[in-house]
Amino acid sequence: MTRRSTQRLRLFAVLALAGPALALGTGQPELAVMTLPFGVAVVLGLLAVREPRLEVEARVARERVLEGDDLAIELDLLADAELSAEITPHLPARVEWVEGDRRSSVVLHPGEHHRVDVVLRPTQWGPRWVGAVDVRVTDGRGMVSFSQTVDRRQGAGVAPTRGPADVGSPRSSSPGGRRPALTPPGRGPRVRRSARVPAG
Repeated sequence: MTRRSTQRLRLFAVLALAGPALALGTGQPELAVMTLPFGVAVVLGLLAVREPRLEVEARVARERVLEGDDLAIELDLLADAELSAEITPHLPARVEWVEGDRRSSVVLHPGEHHRVDVVLRPTQWGPRWVGAVDVRVTDGRGMVSFSQTVDRRQGAGVAPTRGPADVGSPRSSSPGGRRPALTPPGRGPRVRRSARVPAG
């Protein structure tokens, strides 16, 4: 995980340093006393920070959908500490967001599974791989954040929809509405030959 200081930590550090500086400049020592709790909070927060353990699993609700239909992804999160998490799924090519914010914010409790549902919409048929997410977690004190990319991609097949353009196609014109068998490239149709029976 990549470790970064939060805006709260930077603000507390500035206040902790500003107090003594103002006290020296103005001759008012009570200013240093007033900002002392911010310095204590920074020190205690940094001492208590440890890299959390976070497990993320992804599952596609349906392995086959039609283009233009909703494609739901279920994310299961499990942490070993109380964390505030922000989940941002990756958007593959030819897939769009359905609605809502792209980033989901959840509070994780140690040892408890938390489910996050993400709904996407494929705009073109073909295989799509979904389930990779960017995860950013902050500890309970809000001093340090950890971020990483978790790749739990699952495959989903997107089939084309039938529209007016399908009228008159081989599928609709063939007997029984069945599509004729496709011939591999470079090979002609197979002809079944019957054995000749000698006359008389």
